[in-house]
Amino acid sequence: MKNKYNMTQADNIFFAKRKLVDNIYKSANLEGIAVTFADTYSFMNNVNTGNISIDDMLKLKGLKNS
Repeated sequence: MKNKYNMTQADNIFFAKRKLVDNIYKSANLEGIAVTFADTYSFMNNVNTGNISIDDMLKLKGLKNS
């Protein structure tokens, strides 16, 4: 039986980055920020898609920094 909790370092880094984006996306929706997961992922990678307003970007930046 394979140990499913034995992950490589690369797997752990991928999981942590994915979980961070997911947490920020869910927190943004709780705050009432109309943003998609793809826009959140792009924002986290410093790509401006043009779909997010400046105010929402500042809110996302605050969520990212907290």
